[in-house]
Amino acid sequence: MSPPNLKHYDRLLAAQRDARADRRGIWNKLRGDFAEAHYHLGLSYHTKAKLSDDDKVLYRKALKEYNLYLKYLPKGPLAEKARQNIKVVEPRLR
Repeated sequence: MSPPNLKHYDRLLAAQRDARADRRGIWNKLRGDFAEAHYHLGLSYHTKAKLSDDDKVLYRKALKEYNLYLKYLPKGPLAEKARQNIKVVEPRLR
């Protein structure tokens, strides 16, 4: 099994190859992967903020990442969870 960074690099190269063959850009193929990465990064910041005495900087970063997920995949499989997490994070920033 390849290390995660090589796995994603291989996926990017394959997407570029497919896009060239189809004469289109690669963004649509990778959009879901990027969105999911934003959600999981937000979840990481959110969890770390809870564990470190409610760090507002980390909550702001989590909120930003959840919103980026919703920007790229507003009806995605994690959209409802992202919205729920946003409702939890926003009051902690007040």
